[in-house]
Amino acid sequence: MSTPLLSVCLITYNHIKYIRAAIDGVLMQKFNFPWELIIADDFSTDGTREIVLEYKKKYPNFIKLILQERNVGPAKNLIDLMSAPTSKYIAYIEGDDYWTDGLKLGKQTSLMLENPGCAISVHPCYLHRSKYNKKSVGFYNGDHVKRFGISDILKNAGQSLPSASYMIIRDVIDVLPPWLGSAPVGDFFIEMYSLKLGFGLYMPDVMCAYRVFSQNSWSDMMRRKGGHKLIKHGAEMHKCIGYMENESAFRGFDFNILKSTSSMDVAVGHLIEKDFDKFKESISESYAIYPDSSQTQKWLYRLKIVPGLALFLYNFKKLLDRSPVKIF
Repeated sequence: MSTPLLSVCLITYNHIKYIRAAIDGVLMQKFNFPWELIIADDFSTDGTREIVLEYKKKYPNFIKLILQERNVGPAKNLIDLMSAPTSKYIAYIEGDDYWTDGLKLGKQTSLMLENPGCAISVHPCYLHRSKYNKKSVGFYNGDHVKRFGISDILKNAGQSLPSASYMIIRDVIDVLPPWLGSAPVGDFFIEMYSLKLGFGLYMPDVMCAYRVFSQNSWSDMMRRKGGHKLIKHGAEMHKCIGYMENESAFRGFDFNILKSTSSMDVAVGHLIEKDFDKFKESISESYAIYPDSSQTQKWLYRLKIVPGLALFLYNFKKLLDRSPVKIF
């Protein structure tokens, strides 16, 4: 087999309800260049691994597997997966998401080949609320191709891009920092280190679906594991942002919205745990770093003097479920 132009990297852990849709969305692609599918399973225990092996048996030359012998965690599994390809381009998808357009890979590859300085391309997605089986369009930023950069990502408090839309150049993997393996999330840092090497391109075609709060997704686990998980997440993000700020490529960029959001996550964690003194301290810190970085932060800051009410309304409205925002 010739060296592939493109590698599809699919990461999974306990996605038995969704993994077939994710793989089938890859297999339906009409792509005229050499390509491959690499799947990294983080020691799933719900039957996901058996399904992955079933597909491998059916497509032995097309599918490559990374089967972790123990649960190594999402960041390590991601690094192992993204380090495997030798292709020029990498498309990324998580096992609970899926692609909806059979021409997705062809469209993105053509766009990037036509724009040699492009390091990452993205597109809008359907927001699939599995609980209600409803879809809406998210991350839509207009009806024409747009260029974006680091400052566009940093101006948002919430998620900027759907990870199921990523196509990046392979060179990005070589510049990822050693501390990424301990980072609480990987997708934001893939975006940032891609833009360290070149510009990003947004295309308006809606070509994937992102499951909102799907079972065993990051967002689902954050909701279920309570305040301590959020406290740890916010503190680790704050630390990783500090590492980035000290890199020469990122100096001069304003990380305050992200740092404010990380402090807000810590505050929400303390609120859930009913540690109201630390909640007041952390939400005040978030507001001091960047006031009104999000509606959630503004609302919680104004209610810090009545934390019991803040907790009641937070639980009632599930304020942590931030809506995707436009980035351009």
